[in-house]
Amino acid sequence: MRTSRQLFSQLKPARVFFLFVLLGNIGLVAWWWFSTHKITNESGPLENLQAAVLFLVFAIYFFNSRKHEGAVRTAAVILCLVTFNMLFREVDFRTIPVSDLVLSLTTGRPRDLIFWCSFLLLCIYTLSHFRHFRTIAAAMLHWRAWPYYLWIGLIVSGELAKEVSRANGNMFWDFTIPHGQFLEEMLELNAYVVLLFAGITFLQFWRYACEHAEHGPEKMRGIRFIFNLPACVVISAKR
Repeated sequence: MRTSRQLFSQLKPARVFFLFVLLGNIGLVAWWWFSTHKITNESGPLENLQAAVLFLVFAIYFFNSRKHEGAVRTAAVILCLVTFNMLFREVDFRTIPVSDLVLSLTTGRPRDLIFWCSFLLLCIYTLSHFRHFRTIAAAMLHWRAWPYYLWIGLIVSGELAKEVSRANGNMFWDFTIPHGQFLEEMLELNAYVVLLFAGITFLQFWRYACEHAEHGPEKMRGIRFIFNLPACVVISAKR
């Protein structure tokens, strides 16, 4: 009962934010309908809006990564790198005025190479800050981490919508959904908006959750024991 009241009190400040999100979604659906579906074109208004939201999210996490220390900073850097990968994937540099050098580095194989190098950097950074990552993983078990789970759910739903909307060769055989591209773009946009909300409330959540994971009850630290198991096995083998 107490947890339910806590959840409601934490959601209460977010109601105005998500009310504007709901109104924005209604407006985009109306725009899509009356524009005869043109806003879903490649590098169209929806994709540009996604890129704008992601850039704002990236800026928020980058600012937090420079301002804080410890596990909070590690969480900010990880989310900053994740957001950069998504932003780099969304932006079509062929539609914006950039130099030939930038264009050559952001199309084709060089683009894929930069993406995978960024992903590799994310993995290396996470492993090099594994002590903090254990705290972050434990903090993610807290109910206040719901925006991150909602974000992941919307991203997965968007990928499923993209797969099902294919006319031929999707994993669901002959089953397709109408206007799947619009559904995919809307799900991705809402996922980025949820990540924006998580960025706005970043410090409020991570300071509390990391401290609770470090010094809280055992149920919040159980995942840290799981992460420590490989080290325990190695030490036992050496003995």
